[in-house]
Amino acid sequence: MEEGLSYIKGSTDEPLASFTIGQYIEKFSENFRDEVIVISREQKKKLTVNQLLEESDKFASGLYSLGLKRGDYVGIIVKNSVEALIVNFACIRGGFVTVNLHPALQPREIEGYLNTLEVRCIVCVDKYKGFSIIDSLKKVVPEIGCSPSVTIESKSVPSLKRLVVISDKQYEGTIQYEALMSYSGESASKETLENNKKLIDPHDIFAIIFTSGSTGNSKIVGLTHHQLTNCMYFLRKRFPAIKRGDKLCFHLPLFHIFGLGFSCIGIANGITIVLPSLYYDPRMNLEAISEENCALLIGTPTMFSDLIAIQKELNLPISPKIAMPGGAGAPASLYTDVLKILHVKQVQIGYGLSEAAAATWPDASILNDFTTTGRLMDHLEAKIVDESGNLVPIGTPGELLLRGYSVIKKYLHYQAETLEDDGWFRTGDMVSVDGDGKFHVTGRFKDIINRGGEKISPGEVEMILESHPSIQEVYVVGTKHDRLGEEVCACCKLKPDSTLTLEEIKEYCKGKLSYYKIPSRIEIMDAFPKTLIGKIQKNKLAQSLSETA
Repeated sequence: MEEGLSYIKGSTDEPLASFTIGQYIEKFSENFRDEVIVISREQKKKLTVNQLLEESDKFASGLYSLGLKRGDYVGIIVKNSVEALIVNFACIRGGFVTVNLHPALQPREIEGYLNTLEVRCIVCVDKYKGFSIIDSLKKVVPEIGCSPSVTIESKSVPSLKRLVVISDKQYEGTIQYEALMSYSGESASKETLENNKKLIDPHDIFAIIFTSGSTGNSKIVGLTHHQLTNCMYFLRKRFPAIKRGDKLCFHLPLFHIFGLGFSCIGIANGITIVLPSLYYDPRMNLEAISEENCALLIGTPTMFSDLIAIQKELNLPISPKIAMPGGAGAPASLYTDVLKILHVKQVQIGYGLSEAAAATWPDASILNDFTTTGRLMDHLEAKIVDESGNLVPIGTPGELLLRGYSVIKKYLHYQAETLEDDGWFRTGDMVSVDGDGKFHVTGRFKDIINRGGEKISPGEVEMILESHPSIQEVYVVGTKHDRLGEEVCACCKLKPDSTLTLEEIKEYCKGKLSYYKIPSRIEIMDAFPKTLIGKIQKNKLAQSLSETA
């Protein structure tokens, strides 16, 4: 830590490793290959490490038998299933690049991603929550099913040549998942797979992640083996209470870095991945935690809120060791409920993003401290700067910049002002670091409210309002004001049978906030604009309120 200023460098006591993810998992799983590593409760299926690796290699061999080449992009639209993990690990081990797509994407969005990335093959389920994925794809690629040939010749998506469907039903012009698995028996495709495994470089991209796109079209992030293997290693050291054989309740989508990363961490460390259901279902999640005795819970704050609500109703016997809420901010009251109602022993709040994986995380010395996201991860650099780019003093909020092995060098197919020439990545987050090296995230830099020249962090105001007895959920934004430029607006979702007025909010904030930070406008709302993974879209919220002012 630079004396008096907010520049921090993570530990370099241990060197960075140089493995592919496939090599990493094989190396660290040597002593538990015959242990169950995946449990899919709804499917009533289990896989050992050996079975997962063998099935993944079968699928990868099958892809090579279809004419795919190392480095080709494979689109994936699946449920949280055994097959989803097999397909992802097949691509990772086989040298392909996974492009996990949200099943709710519209045809226009799918077509854009397929063409931008020149996707060669799609692996998908035929239906998702009763919605036909096949019909959706046909709107993008009308040539699907027009002939018995399994080779696609498309004018709208010229790169796409194959469609593999995970279904008992055979769709014309497509390849069944089970049929592809049988192709793997061909000695030529097996040999091709083994040869290509040797050619995968740790710095090769293995997965595409799409940012939330809260300010416009999603940006495309390419994750490398080197980024994830080292992140897996150093992150695993931050929660020593978790032991081999412990179970992780896994209900995160694989299309997000949070889900993809933790599935790899779990399997590489002998932590059993428990898939409670094919679709997100909080009741089935809670039942899985209880019946499987899950020790580790990860999810978004919304997922934890759902678990708390169901546990209040069912009061099932559960005692997880660690809960890791992530993906979005949450009030301290949520974390308190996680401890009290879900009977979790420790809550770890880390900080990460698609562009830098896990950047800060609590270590063993930080126990249930909801004000911090922990300390900087090994081999990373961080600095906090003001609007002019100057380092701010310790304890002073500013924009967080990151640099290091896990930070992307560039977005794919996109030029962005967040990437600096000297390797620093501008996170856009308002953060401070204290004298003990602990980081504190207060909000988004671009969300700062400028009220007549006074700069106000929405997170500070939200923290006060979240404790109001009538408020269930609250977000603070700046809305247009003729004289001040912006005014502070509190957007509140109330608890059942509650009421709230602006005067009551003002009275509640007196003595807790400076006068200029107290909201001068209140909006009672039933729902908020959020991304597909539950992140608040404050820009859309502020825009809609400014238009109605």
